[in-house]
Amino acid sequence: MNKTVIWIIIAILVLVVLYFGFSYLNENQNPALENITLSENQGLAENEPEPQTIQEIQAVFPDSFPFEDDAQSFQGFTLDVEGRDQYVFTYESNLTLEENRALFEQYLTQNNYEITEEHEETESLLYSATNASGQLFIGIQELEGKVLINGSYTAN
Repeated sequence: MNKTVIWIIIAILVLVVLYFGFSYLNENQNPALENITLSENQGLAENEPEPQTIQEIQAVFPDSFPFEDDAQSFQGFTLDVEGRDQYVFTYESNLTLEENRALFEQYLTQNNYEITEEHEETESLLYSATNASGQLFIGIQELEGKVLINGSYTAN
């Protein structure tokens, strides 16, 4: 996969994190945010995001992906990026940032993912990884004592 596509996908994931993070923090403080769609803001998706349930997102992610069964505030959708479906989700985790780090690093290792990009800051982590089945992005962010998990998957 060429670098341009990788950076487009990373940009989408970052925008998703920001969008859902700000929506979460401003839930009742700024109703104007409710009318903003990702495609209007970033211009990378060809169509409006198509909402998906947690079951629909789980069905297209690799079988052993560690979704939390008791995750809160799950939101998922599908984006069309350069003619390919990219499945994106976000949820509020019941685990800490460190517990999520260990969980996802173990998942990536056990499922033969090659981590192609890794960014770490005090309250956030971002992984970009690939294996034979596809491209995976995982973002973990701590906001006001809550941990948000954001991810995307594009099958090969």
